[in-house]
Amino acid sequence: MLDLNDRRTLLLCGAATAGAATVWLARRQLTSSALQASSAPTSFESYLRNKDVGRKAAPPQRFAATSFEAYLRQPSATVAAAAAAPTAAAAAASAPAAPPADAKPVTVLYGTEYGFSREVAERACDALRGAGFWPQLLDMAGLPRGLPALASHQALLVVCSTQGDGVPPTEARDFCEWLAGSGAPQLGGAVRFSVCALGDRSYQHFCRCGHTLDARLEALGAARLAPRVDVNREDFSAIDGWVESVLEALRREPLKTVAELGGCDALAAAPAAQQGAKRWGKSRPFMGRVVAVEALCTLGGGDDKNTVRVEVDLGDSCLEYAPGDALGIWPTNCPQAVEELLGVLGADGDQLVPLEHPRRVQATVAVLRYSSLGRGRLGVCSTYVGERLAAGQQLAVYIHRNPDFRLPADPATPIIMVGPGTGLAPFRSFMLERILGAQASGAGFGPCLLYFGCRRRDQDYLYGPLLEGWAAEGKLTLFTAFSREQAAKVYVQDRLAASGPQVWRLLEAGAHFYVCGDAGSMAGAVERQLLHIIEEGQGQGPAAAQAYLARLAEEQRYQRDVWLS
Repeated sequence: MLDLNDRRTLLLCGAATAGAATVWLARRQLTSSALQASSAPTSFESYLRNKDVGRKAAPPQRFAATSFEAYLRQPSATVAAAAAAPTAAAAAASAPAAPPADAKPVTVLYGTEYGFSREVAERACDALRGAGFWPQLLDMAGLPRGLPALASHQALLVVCSTQGDGVPPTEARDFCEWLAGSGAPQLGGAVRFSVCALGDRSYQHFCRCGHTLDARLEALGAARLAPRVDVNREDFSAIDGWVESVLEALRREPLKTVAELGGCDALAAAPAAQQGAKRWGKSRPFMGRVVAVEALCTLGGGDDKNTVRVEVDLGDSCLEYAPGDALGIWPTNCPQAVEELLGVLGADGDQLVPLEHPRRVQATVAVLRYSSLGRGRLGVCSTYVGERLAAGQQLAVYIHRNPDFRLPADPATPIIMVGPGTGLAPFRSFMLERILGAQASGAGFGPCLLYFGCRRRDQDYLYGPLLEGWAAEGKLTLFTAFSREQAAKVYVQDRLAASGPQVWRLLEAGAHFYVCGDAGSMAGAVERQLLHIIEEGQGQGPAAAQAYLARLAEEQRYQRDVWLS
């Protein structure tokens, strides 16, 4: 989560799981210094037992010349020009071959957060080619102003995941907003469509984005080609079933051929629209320079999550962000793990190319180390940042926008924040935004309640002096839960219960309620306690409390940014 306000270019992000930042598992990520870190090879198991085995500060990194890596490996003097205009050779290499005149075009549109939707879309394209169709693969991220001539796409297959608490993938959000808006055309039955919705049943709003796209296309008048399929995680049997149902339906449809649609030129408009993608993003991260890495707490035991603060220069990237956004990081893999993999593959490691820039950001990252199936495991990104990153290295970053997790526009509006562990990150930024805004305007701001939890005050109380300083100054009402400091464990939901009447009064006064952190147990426990507080405040039953909470969510007054750890 971005953890500082917009005006001072200081950011903070919480990444508590291996998937909290995009993970790049390319085989070419090992630096030469990592290979030379010790005179004798060191195993990945040795690293898991002792993270200092073979550890050295790495020199500036270098990327290998493969697709995304080729962009990053360009000398810094040529990066701006390369970003502005790809070379003719690159453009020619990426241009698709001309379709046969008798081929029947089918548009395959995907929206993805971590790449799985694209994999499914490509799987569908392969099946379409094998059946004699001509698929056009389009990424919603490259269509922020919508799909040109949508009504002319005779067959449209949509593959889309759901991100976070029921929202579209970050880079697909603009497209989804366009489709939901008044600018989307009426389709009048001219377009046949089918949706493959990807999601995770562990989350409350399973496949919500796919459901929304499916309903919107139907409302615009598109004809259903095949029923929508909801896919839980990587259920390839469901995916392949959807592809088969689509192929069967397409074979029955009287689709027009490329020649009947006016030839190749008529098909070029949609792919050309992909050139409108933003300069810096997940697929084109900005290379910031690491200024400092600082440990914030020290916990014992192999399964514990230590936390570090990382400061990074953002340079002249012009990256825009707001409190509540997240900072995405492309990590490199554990050198010992890569060394073992290279040995098995008989492959060599290439190097990464640095870019230097002058502005700074900060990130707070919980380092994940755990056991599974009898073997030690690592969070790829978190251990990269917390254990192998050093001042002077380059770090590929991008802004992960989160417009559904924002401060209220009016600073006088009360806010209630629940953020144990690194879930604190956005709320530190919320407080800084309010405090600095008040200093600039000379006005005050509304009540701010913060519920923070960790194990022990003297081990992992993140930013404790800062929080208690704000509380002493009357800027913040602070509730802390140190779960391991007494015989009976105490959690943030327990502190919430003890202050229930105060929470209810603020909700009735228009407060916004925020939750950030673990979706597995904490977020559910907090919501159950919040429902109990509402039920007690209303003096009515559970159904009325559920309806009240649903209204809060609809009004953007109940916002969550939660993840499974």
